[in-house]
Amino acid sequence: LRTDPPSFVVGTGQEPVPSAAMAMGAGAAIAAAATAAAGGAGAGLFSYNRGNYMFDQKMHYARFGAGLNMAIAQTGIYKQDIAQLTALTVTRQDCYHGIAAMGLTILTAIY
Repeated sequence: LRTDPPSFVVGTGQEPVPSAAMAMGAGAAIAAAATAAAGGAGAGLFSYNRGNYMFDQKMHYARFGAGLNMAIAQTGIYKQDIAQLTALTVTRQDCYHGIAAMGLTILTAIY
């Protein structure tokens, strides 16, 4: 048994007039359709963004590896620089040691 009022009132020569219940049902249908359309668009955007994300992850690892290799090479250059500076200082001190030894020998002979 139906207890709600009829969905429209039939008049003589008039088109059907929607009732409040029918208008609420139409609003709910429109809202459901809008939600479905937004959900479909969101799913499409998610899959598009996921494709870009997965592509970028491969590139991200390549950038990470390149940066790591550059950091390792830079550390090697720093090590070479320190070794060269140390060798330069040792060579200079070797020259001073020879001159100082001659000076001490002469001073010992004089006094």
